[in-house]
Amino acid sequence: MTALKVHDSWQFTVTTYESGTPNFSRTIMGTQRTRPQAAVSSTVSQPAKPDERYTRIGDDVWYDTGTGSYTQTTASDSAVISQFEPYQLDGLVQSAVAQGYQFVVVGAEPVSGASTTHYRLLDATVQDIVKNMTGITAAEWAADVWTADADGSLMRIAWGPQSVDKAQLNAGFNYVVTSIDCTCPVDSPGVDISSGR
Repeated sequence: MTALKVHDSWQFTVTTYESGTPNFSRTIMGTQRTRPQAAVSSTVSQPAKPDERYTRIGDDVWYDTGTGSYTQTTASDSAVISQFEPYQLDGLVQSAVAQGYQFVVVGAEPVSGASTTHYRLLDATVQDIVKNMTGITAAEWAADVWTADADGSLMRIAWGPQSVDKAQLNAGFNYVVTSIDCTCPVDSPGVDISSGR
């Protein structure tokens, strides 16, 4: 993740697999920038629901919960941040880092046109994770990362169930970097936080 953040920008797609009544999947597509300041813009899509949109530039935040209109707030608005940022890269990776997980090499695999190396969590650890779960085996539980051979940038991370029918309380996700150093600015959606317009 540190190597990826050396780049000034990247685009991403996240697919989630979540439990509910019924289970469901969401797709989050967006752009993340490190320069000239930290910024992210994303759209959350879910079948039979209107798209939700989110933009954060520095500490300024704009969000649309599917109404078609943006509301402005700041990064100190923890309710909004917790709704829109769980599947951003920092949060996804921090959990694995905190656990001290160890990964082994699976092999070479391309991701979004880049040469990468695929790593998987130790099998014994995956077995331990799923041992008390119903309806899912270790083989069906993703615990994988792909890093770019060129500079070590994280290009993909997949965790948990990878289908709606196998969704568990701990949601599964598949985060893929689709392009790096793109011409992809993150602009405010036209709501001026300082004036409330």
